[in-house]
Parts: sequence; C-alpha cells; structure tokens
Amino acid sequence: MIKKLFCCPASIFSMVSIIGLLSCDEVNNNSDTQSPVIQISSPIINSTLSEPTLIQLDATDNDGIAMIEILIDGHRIGRLINSPWEYLWQVSFYADGEQHNVEAKAIDHSGNIGQSDIIKVFVPFVAQSAPKILSPDDQKFITNSNQVELIWSTFPGAVEYNIMVFSDINNSNVEYFLTTSDTVITINQTAEGRQFWKVQPKNSGIKYGAWSDIKSFYYGNTVNDIDGNTYLTTVINGQEWMAEDLRVSRYQNGDPITNAIANEEWNGIEIGAYSWYNNINDSTKGYGSLYNWVAMVDSRNIAPEGWHVPSDEEWQNMVDYLSGKSVAGGKIKEVGTEHWVHFNIGATNESGFTAIPGGYRKNDGTFRNRGSYGYYGTTTESTEQSSWYWKVQYDGRDLYRYNLDKQSGFSVRCLKD
Repeated sequence: MIKKLFCCPASIFSMVSIIGLLSCDEVNNNSDTQSPVIQISSPIINSTLSEPTLIQLDATDNDGIAMIEILIDGHRIGRLINSPWEYLWQVSFYADGEQHNVEAKAIDHSGNIGQSDIIKVFVPFVAQSAPKILSPDDQKFITNSNQVELIWSTFPGAVEYNIMVFSDINNSNVEYFLTTSDTVITINQTAEGRQFWKVQPKNSGIKYGAWSDIKSFYYGNTVNDIDGNTYLTTVINGQEWMAEDLRVSRYQNGDPITNAIANEEWNGIEIGAYSWYNNINDSTKGYGSLYNWVAMVDSRNIAPEGWHVPSDEEWQNMVDYLSGKSVAGGKIKEVGTEHWVHFNIGATNESGFTAIPGGYRKNDGTFRNRGSYGYYGTTTESTEQSSWYWKVQYDGRDLYRYNLDKQSGFSVRCLKD
C-alpha cells in the first residue's frame, strides 16, 4: 500500500499525511483497494466566481475519508480532514479574467486515492487589492538606530508575504528580498539615506497577489544646536547633512547673532545677522531662519558643534552624486504640498534632504518667494560683493546655482565635519 502512495500523483505530502493518520500495521495489512468517490458540487462548470467562493464537495468511501486536497490549476491550495467537505477559496489571487481549473482528491484510510472531474470556472478581472503598509509612516526618519520594524496588514487567503526593500524608487538596488508568514519583520540597515519597501501576498497554491503601494523611510540621526533645537539628519554619499533648515540664534560660543528686523537695519548691515521670514518665528511649521553671508562665515560658527556651513564645492559634490543639476532638485525636495503654495513638480526626496521653499530676504530687507522657492546659502564668494547659493523650485526637479549680494538672507543646511 505504501508503494501505491509513492506512485500516485498525490505527492509525498499526501503519503506523509496519511501515515500520520494510520498505524504502520493498518497501512501494510488492510486489503481494501477501492478508491473513494469524490465530486465537486459547487461551483458548477463554467460558472463565474466572486470573492470569496465556497468550494463544496461530496465524497464517499467504504473505508471512510481520511483527507481531501483542493487543487487550483494543479497546485494544492488547501486540505480538509473533517466533514463537511467545504473550503473557502479566496479568488482574489486569481482575478485575472481567465478560466481556472478546480479539482479535488480524496484519500481513504487505506491510502486509496479518488479524483474528481476538473471543473473549469471563470474568475473576472478585478484590479487586485494588496496588503496595506501600517508602519513606519511614509518618509519617516528612523533616528539613532540601524534597525527598523516593518508592519503591514493581513491579506485574505495569504499564507506568506514577500517583502522587498530597495534603495531607489526604480527597484534597481534591492537590499532585501524576504519571505515570512508574519505581518511584521525587523531588518538591519544596509544602505544610507532613503529606503523604499513594498509587500506582496502569496497563497498556499503558489499564487502571488499584487504588490502593495511603495512606502519609504530614512535612516538618520539627530543633532542639537546651542539653543537646544533638534534637527533630523540624512546621509548622502557618505556625508551627513541636516534634513531641516537651521534656526539657531547664537554662535557656538554663546554670542547672539544679530536679529535684524527692520528693513533699514538689514539694508547695508556689515555684521552677521539673521531674521525670520516676515519677522515671524514659524519654526513650528518646519521653517528655519534666514542668514546673511557674514553670519555663515563667522569663525564663531552658527552650525552645531562638529558641523559647518557647507561651501559651494560641497554642495556641488552632493549635486554630482545625485546625477546633476537637472534632476537633483527633485531628489532633495520635500514631497507633497505642505509647504508649497503652488504645485510641486518632480519631487521624490529620495535623498532625505527635504528641501522646503523658505524664500529669501533681499539686501534691501524685503522678503520674497516663500512657498515657491527655497534658497540655500554657501560660504563661497562669487565676487567681492556676492556669494553662491542653490535654489529649488516648485515647477520642476532642477537645482539651480546663482549668486546674490552677500547681504541677502538665505536658508542654511549644515554639514557634519
């Protein structure tokens, strides 16, 4: 009788399952050779199915039914060991607008196998749903840790999930490809900056569902300035940048930076100075202060300890790593329209830099372009009267390099020494 189990198409799985139900003496000594009779009563042939579908079976045998296997397109998706012989089939994995074969195998206590007729059914095309990513929130910074816990929702009929983690939005640099039966997994950091991930369900019949939406997170740290402000950071090409605009009011030694409020005070000032846009402190909305060139190059340093205001060359190095000025703007811009009063074209923020449109202060003291443009200052002179700065815009993914009067006020992103 064991030989019969090896030779039949029910696979080693069926043999092992039956042996688990029978004693060795019963398998070897029972002389029953009559196969079970099994029929699929529902669904009926050529029927159109909906989600979910109840497969109902009629099975009889003189020695009793030990187990029934359910197969879709030749792949086992489930088994039954007790009546009623019913199986709830999650057809969402098969919603491709094609015909599919439903069949069943019954195995009795002697190891005899009976097979039903194949029932052809039609599963209409439905845009597949997918697991929902629950945590971390999209674009969340994972700070001061090299591990992250990924959590997603359960999916009907899924017995396993594929998880893909990759370091660019085009899936070309895959860091992890994992399979688990859980809906949570902890991974270790393998790359810097922004990481993308998605989840795909798989049923017991080796059928894969749709991938979830792509979400992302950032590996980063935090740094504090002398005022106690905390900033998220991100690593780009091995260099750690602030991921928020500077909003400090003192130099590293504790001396105050001049807060020039009136236009007349700002116009013509020859010492380091800063101001808030329209002289309103709205740091709680994510904005930073605007600093003139003299403040940026002051030896007392407006950056946190161990950090500095970057040069034009350091900005250029980052831009080159991000594939040049024609696309780098999109790669450093904050996604969405939280800070952008117009639309925000081409933003992916795949670097984690999260540039926002903080506007700037002209040398005459007036304020310009918040919500449309972000201006980031450097310590590098372009002429005796002007310095270089970099600009992101609402209407594209370009990153622009210009120069303006040193008395202009720009946003600042600091770079770790």
